[in-house]
Amino acid sequence: MQNKKEILYHKMQFDSPYRSTIAFWDWILSMPCMKGSDTILDIGTGMGSNVFYFQRVSPEKKFIGIDQNVKLIEVAKKHLLDNFVTNISFDVGDLYNLSKEKYVGIDGIVSLQLLSWLENYEQPLQSMFDLSPRWIAASSLFYEGCLESYTTVRDYYRPDIFGNNFSLYHYNIYSLDKVKKLFFDHGYPNFYFVPFHIDIDLERNTKDLGTYTITTKHNERLQFTGPLYLPWYFIFASK
Repeated sequence: MQNKKEILYHKMQFDSPYRSTIAFWDWILSMPCMKGSDTILDIGTGMGSNVFYFQRVSPEKKFIGIDQNVKLIEVAKKHLLDNFVTNISFDVGDLYNLSKEKYVGIDGIVSLQLLSWLENYEQPLQSMFDLSPRWIAASSLFYEGCLESYTTVRDYYRPDIFGNNFSLYHYNIYSLDKVKKLFFDHGYPNFYFVPFHIDIDLERNTKDLGTYTITTKHNERLQFTGPLYLPWYFIFASK
């Protein structure tokens, strides 16, 4: 079940795309193989706010958004009808049980802010590899080296739906070296990454787990959520 905070996160992007969404798509479009990419699958699409932005910037492409949350997909489909958008479609789908037949012929896969919220990256990436796209791109938390951190956060401001007095979230930081090798081993030798540095200040809410920024003495903005530093990166791997 989606909580109110997560629903609000998706809704806000319809009118005002997040800086990370804009920067991610700008970077993806700079890749040479994007010119021949006509059909793109967005995994973990939520209400589809990301792909609605992508479609506005790249109306010549076709986008498919999938998410396991039925209610979010219903909202996404209604937004399609209300805005007469024809080059986007949405499906209810499970990342760990994707249909190869249904998505045969896709050129690329995007996944925004998803991997670090799962228990690991190997299984979800394997599901993407199984669809055999020409390229895969993602935004997530990464470290430049052979170290990883698997972290769970207990949010006592938000009781969960199971009767606990907290909600539990994963905030995993994965090794770029290990992720690069995994892509290489599955036939994606071209691997690129870039850190994402936000260019606006985000105010801290001391009673919420939302992202906020702290500016260093060198005028670099660092992103945090609650007690955690968030090292955001974009990655792109192609055959």
